[in-house]
Amino acid sequence: QGPSRLKGIRAQFALEFVISGLAEVWHNMPALSSASCRVATECGYIVGEEIGQSWRGLIIATSLLIAIAGAFTSLTITSHMRYCRDRFWFFVFTFAAGFGLGVNTVWSMHFVGMQALELGGGKISGSTELLVIEFEVIITVISAIAAWLVASLGIYVMSNRAVGSRANVDREMFCRLGISSSLICIGVLIVHYAGMLSQTGTFGMVYDPLIILGSAAIAAVASSAGLLILMIFPDTFGLRFVSSVIISAAVNAMHYTGMFSATYNVTSTAMSITGAYSSSIDGGRVALVTLVFDVILYAVCQHYGDLQRRALQGSAEQQDLAREQQMQRKVAAAVLSIEQLGHPMITVPSRVFLDMDATDMSGAHECIRALGHLKYFDTKGDVDAAKLAGAFVLFFSYECLSWNQAGPNPDQLAAMKSAVWEVAERHDKKLSDMYIWIDCLSIPQRNRAVKAAAINSIYTLAGLPDALVVVCPDSVHSSTQAPADAETIKHRLWCRVEQFAYCCNKGTRFMYLHRGKGLETLPEDWMESVCCVYEAESTCCRVKHAKMHTCDREILVLPLLALYHDVVTRVTRRACLTQDIYAFDLIHRNRERIFPRSFMYQTTENEVGEPRELFGDMLDLIESMGQRRKSRRDPSVVSGGDAMKQDASITSFDTELMKDIV
Repeated sequence: QGPSRLKGIRAQFALEFVISGLAEVWHNMPALSSASCRVATECGYIVGEEIGQSWRGLIIATSLLIAIAGAFTSLTITSHMRYCRDRFWFFVFTFAAGFGLGVNTVWSMHFVGMQALELGGGKISGSTELLVIEFEVIITVISAIAAWLVASLGIYVMSNRAVGSRANVDREMFCRLGISSSLICIGVLIVHYAGMLSQTGTFGMVYDPLIILGSAAIAAVASSAGLLILMIFPDTFGLRFVSSVIISAAVNAMHYTGMFSATYNVTSTAMSITGAYSSSIDGGRVALVTLVFDVILYAVCQHYGDLQRRALQGSAEQQDLAREQQMQRKVAAAVLSIEQLGHPMITVPSRVFLDMDATDMSGAHECIRALGHLKYFDTKGDVDAAKLAGAFVLFFSYECLSWNQAGPNPDQLAAMKSAVWEVAERHDKKLSDMYIWIDCLSIPQRNRAVKAAAINSIYTLAGLPDALVVVCPDSVHSSTQAPADAETIKHRLWCRVEQFAYCCNKGTRFMYLHRGKGLETLPEDWMESVCCVYEAESTCCRVKHAKMHTCDREILVLPLLALYHDVVTRVTRRACLTQDIYAFDLIHRNRERIFPRSFMYQTTENEVGEPRELFGDMLDLIESMGQRRKSRRDPSVVSGGDAMKQDASITSFDTELMKDIV
């Protein structure tokens, strides 16, 4: 208990010292005004003559400093409001910021600034006595309360948004700024001219309308700039101080412009409101009270804000950790999908395929399966064993040309059958040894979970066939009547996925094009655009994801992660092949286009779209995972068993090697 008790005694001593010091200052503070003439006519003034005005620079400087302190306090409070999630404390901070802006900045500055004015010097009589200026207490208090409430309302309108968007500079913010600045402008004008109305003495006032309009314009600009600064400036001490100086200068400019709009004339009796109570309220003591409130508000809100910031930072760190773990799980799932098939490879024997027509194709996977015409390969080992026995798998990539019917149309089917014969001849294969992979027959369509498993394995499945044919005869889309050919197929999302996946696995050597007139070698520049999968068109995006919750672009993240990991792993091995280097170079040159961090998810209700994450930092995570293992195996040193273990663990992202490759 010793240290904590000693700390409490020190705090109590410091508080007593501060209070006694403030009391001493309060009692010994000299009055700001030295005026002594209460009745102008008794001091030699003539009724109706204009009274001269003079200004004391020290009090003007004091009003400027008071406004700076109040604005700095308000900026501190509003900078912490952006972290406030509790509604009770949000309203507490709103009223506290309103007090700091409305009372400590605007009202106190106006009240102290009005005492910078000295009335003395008759234009006709030549009297030099200074006239006493008193203030109506009720009007003065009402103007302070009005300033507080209007400023709080303006800050509430500006900041009543979701926690993460309170400092956003967007269209909604500017709409709120217009409403809030109008309220603050009206409040400032009420404070100023109510303060002038509260002046009492043996004088009257006449206002210049043009100068009043000028002060209103300055008030509008000052309120807009002040609110904008309050809500969007970063949470740093230096910028808050500079901003408070700007706000103070704007408020002072409005105040003294408004003061210049009044001309004072001598009256025979004191100008006052019937039944009101007037008093010589000293501006120095008002300034002292204002500064004390500024210190209290600043200290309390700074402490609370620090606590909130720490809590949010801790929460953000937890969210970052959870996000990193989620990314790691996705990467691990992608790696697993390379090592083993997540779904069997389902093919159709070529002779069965050649006997099918477009009607059979529209029956999809389930109908062909019921007839017993499908050949299943459950593992990579099954595929390898079949190939050793002479099997040859042909992959068809084509564009679906109907919204109502699955599978190829008659033109495409004819080109596919022609391609089967031509590929068999070119690779010297028997039809009995050939198997066809085509999406409408090889991927289940009715069971969504099974279909998703097949799609997640698309990269691995695309790497198993021996050849791929892009089927693109000149045809027409039956639903839109739009022409279809070799150019349109390059713009379809899933066609790009199939071709890019095969290319990264096997290269372009056995990739062919069939335009309906015979088998062609794939053009050299074909993959340059096809590799940018996410720049292609998809049906789900065309219909604005009606009755959907997920976009095909999100579904593709896992298989493309698998693709990236596999290419990087293969290219960093000493015995990488030419096709591996080609695939890596293709990815390296188009990395940001192939693996975008996010995309805009549009719906029929929200055509602007909402941002959704795609790859984010997952590629960086794959690279960092590889960088942890930069040592490479030396065959002359590592023993056989260790070499096998090390070979199995080499997935390193060797930066220097990749630079050499590029």
